Amino acid sequence: PTVRAVSLTIDPGMRVAICVERGFDMVIGMLAILKAGAAYVPLDPTYPRERLTHILSHARVAHMLIREHLRSLVPMEGISAFCPEAEREAIALLPDTAPPAAADPGSVAYITSTSGSTGLPKGVEASHLAAVNYLNFISTSFEVTASDKVLQIPTMSFDASVRDIFGTLASGATLVVVNETQAKDPAALAAHIGQQRISALLSITPSLLDAITQSGVHAAATGQLRLILVSGEPLDTRHVVAAQRFFGAQ
Repeated sequence: PTVRAVSLTIDPGMRVAICVERGFDMVIGMLAILKAGAAYVPLDPTYPRERLTHILSHARVAHMLIREHLRSLVPMEGISAFCPEAEREAIALLPDTAPPAAADPGSVAYITSTSGSTGLPKGVEASHLAAVNYLNFISTSFEVTASDKVLQIPTMSFDASVRDIFGTLASGATLVVVNETQAKDPAALAAHIGQQRISALLSITPSLLDAITQSGVHAAATGQLRLILVSGEPLDTRHVVAAQRFFGAQ
């Protein structure tokens, strides 16, 4: 997919929207866009069409990586679409060697949108340099290493996903991606943490952490989970105590 992105004349500096479900294709697509030197613009197909139109226009998107069955949900006027399932034969014929990186430190890596709670959503650009500095801080400050297994929970439309996905990969750790159903089910997440022997949660809200600890599923209490980074909401002492008790922290 990376080579295919380059062969589609995705030039450095372009903005490419990505609209796919959670999973490895999501990660591969994000990496392909970055490798081509473009900036990825994550889209959530459940957003109102008016909001999606504004995001695409504001980010000046000309190309989109999208699943075929999602095309009817997203405004595509003036945008060329690349559907991986329709390109499988072409992708199979391409070399599996990585093309040279086309981005530089000052290039925009991704554009995420604000909530729009105080008006229209605004696109926020993050450069490769800013992202690398941040990911290096996460890796060194919290000692994320190749021995860790990180559970990826936030949707890619939120910048917290950058910490999960690229912070994990850049540290050599193992990334475990949940599907849409699991991401919205605290009991399923609790079971997954235990079954997959997750050692770090790099992005989780206190309310979701509380829901997991109150889920009644005790498969997660394995003592493997060593690191939880919470954000987005105030953290109460009871959340900390409940998490320590639930996950078997010493």
